[in-house]
Amino acid sequence: MAQLSDFEQEILHFINEYRASKNLAPLVFDEQIQSTVLEHSQNMASGSIDFGHDGFKKRAAQLMSTLRGISAAENVAYGQTTPGQVVQSWLDSDGHRKNIEGDFSHTGIGLAEDGEGRNLFTQFFLKVEEEMPVTEEEISIDASILVQEIINDINEYRATKNLHAFQLSREISEAAQLHSDNIASGNIPFGHDGFKTRATTLLKKIKGKGFAENVASGHRDTHKIVQSWLKSDGHRKNIEGAYTLTGIGVAQSDDGQFYYTQIFVKA
Repeated sequence: MAQLSDFEQEILHFINEYRASKNLAPLVFDEQIQSTVLEHSQNMASGSIDFGHDGFKKRAAQLMSTLRGISAAENVAYGQTTPGQVVQSWLDSDGHRKNIEGDFSHTGIGLAEDGEGRNLFTQFFLKVEEEMPVTEEEISIDASILVQEIINDINEYRATKNLHAFQLSREISEAAQLHSDNIASGNIPFGHDGFKTRATTLLKKIKGKGFAENVASGHRDTHKIVQSWLKSDGHRKNIEGAYTLTGIGVAQSDDGQFYYTQIFVKA
């Protein structure tokens, strides 16, 4: 599956910063959406289709079918040279800004370069149907916001060490979330119970070459959680490791305690 480049990751970071300023949940990166929008940008760059939204209905239908989506939208851009310029051009346009502020949950951002070195961008927005109704306990926290806070802090730290940013993987995040849920519910003790099984399953599924895991417990302050990992030699080693993909799961127990799991995979 396609992953976000550093340039595309920056676009998503700026988009989610803007959404946070409007009290909107961050958009979650999805690999299937990414593959689709990257292909669209590449087709525009090659000249096989005109710049615009050619084939949007087909893309939307396919993604809504495979990802259980219920609504979709798309932004395209042309010629910008920095992530900030791309996002600002969309925010300056009523229609594009409406999509950015829309009731969507998942996204992908595709960048391609034409024969003259000019950039073409596609961002696709998808609202995915909730699998289960939200409970009162889940309303008290927005786990997606906590996850975004953690990945932002960790990628900022990695940048200070001249390390590439981790890319969030849906499959890895699902495994991390399940582990945090099991700890929070008391099904397993706090720690790395089932580590070998998670490693074997994920490495086989995404053809990974390396696996590591950090866990933590505490309160809502994700910045303190990341700092606690950085102050621990073993946890910091994982954060600084030669991994490319990551997944993060956050769960809250009945007594209000938060449990965090971050999984690292080298693809």
